[in-house]
Amino acid sequence: MTVGMAWGKWIERVAAKGARGNRPASQKTLEDYEFNWEHYVRPRWEFTALANITRGLVEEWLDGLATPAGKPASTYGKDRAAKYFTRLLDYAVVEGWVPINPARDRAGGKIATPEVESSKTQVRLTLPQLVRLAACAGEWQTFVLFTGLTGLRWGEVSTLRRKHFEFGDTPSVVVEKAVAKTRKQREVPVPKSVAALVEESFGGAAPEALAFPSPTGRVLDSKNFANRHYRPAGRLASSAVKTLQHALRVTDKQKRVQDGDTFKLVAEFGGKTLEALHRAQKSAGISVVDQTTPDLWHALGLAELERVVLVPGDSDFLVPTFHNLRHTAVSLAISAGANIKLVQRIAGHASATMTLDVYGDLFDDDLHDSAKRLNEALQEVGGFALASN
Repeated sequence: MTVGMAWGKWIERVAAKGARGNRPASQKTLEDYEFNWEHYVRPRWEFTALANITRGLVEEWLDGLATPAGKPASTYGKDRAAKYFTRLLDYAVVEGWVPINPARDRAGGKIATPEVESSKTQVRLTLPQLVRLAACAGEWQTFVLFTGLTGLRWGEVSTLRRKHFEFGDTPSVVVEKAVAKTRKQREVPVPKSVAALVEESFGGAAPEALAFPSPTGRVLDSKNFANRHYRPAGRLASSAVKTLQHALRVTDKQKRVQDGDTFKLVAEFGGKTLEALHRAQKSAGISVVDQTTPDLWHALGLAELERVVLVPGDSDFLVPTFHNLRHTAVSLAISAGANIKLVQRIAGHASATMTLDVYGDLFDDDLHDSAKRLNEALQEVGGFALASN
């Protein structure tokens, strides 16, 4: 029995019952397995007999692991590759093809991989930036807005159907436990204006109709959507201010944003841009206003940005991944004053403690705001006076 033969049987099981055997794996999970197999596991192990795998060979493989581009794999990449390979070998033990898993020690522990030190910045968009990204997504505008305001994961949002929505004055959506990462059903509130867009898109659809189907009416494929729609929208939206300034032939202020372990300067809409904007509007014979309009974008030959509205103070941002929309939803909820239990529900975490561990830094400003509000309330309490010393 070779690793390649075992893989074929293993992935069939994952698709049918999942790694733990209690429910089928999501499309996104299957794509992760396939990616790791094709780029990391298969090149080294496909034709290797299971019986010939040793712990030393596994460690050697992880040490020299490289990305598809030929660069040394990151600690995160090594950790993921080790995880999926270990699960495959666990299955081989269960099926009796090998007596022990060579990727584990005799106590059952996994081979140690370098501790994951992600330097990747969690991109959290402001509300205007989210609206800009959604505008650049074209026909997928509602999908991007909805995800950026509810924080649902890909497997949760891509499988939503008409029956999961409750519209009206207090709209919400139910995430079933079958697709929830925590295996617990939860109800997430939806901003009324966005819920109205979703309701309108349904029309008279049946309860089983998908909320955000692919062009063929099926569940969206994450990679196809990212490559064809989301990434192009992200590139366009994240550099819109710079694009405007280039078209206006003006250099203006820049803003520093954190990018991993370093910083990146992005364009900011300042006074010079506004002056140039007014000149361009007068030259094109359109209304002089303090924002971009579809007429201006067309006059500048940038029709692809006609839905984008830029105003003074707007700035560009790092290109967000689709998963960054979860971070955006949580940060927007916190900035709107949501309590920790609501934030937990939006994030879909098993506990409020996990939410605080992941997003605790976003509550830092609330500490001072809370003290300020208490101080103001204290001043209104009759008979209270500060000591003079």
